[in-house]
Amino acid sequence: MSEGTAGESGRGGRPFDAGLQPKRTALAWRRTALAVAVACLAALRILPEVLGSWALLPAALGACVSFVALVLTHRRYRRIHTILTSSGTDRVALGGESCPP
Repeated sequence: MSEGTAGESGRGGRPFDAGLQPKRTALAWRRTALAVAVACLAALRILPEVLGSWALLPAALGACVSFVALVLTHRRYRRIHTILTSSGTDRVALGGESCPP
């Protein structure tokens, strides 16, 4: 790509893809939330023999944590994706880095 195109950043001419890194992070958090949900289902299946009716408590807590992780991941991904794909004039710095003009 030639200098000055939308596909390049001002730092060393490296291509800038405004979606890959936030997308990978969001997918990793979604996998984590899914793993927590599956662990809760397994706990619900196994723990009643040990805890009796109290087994519902850790399973419900894990389900809530999983749901909150999914919601927060989605909101964070949308916010960062919007910032990265917006025009350069109103882009804000993420993570303490300064944005090119």
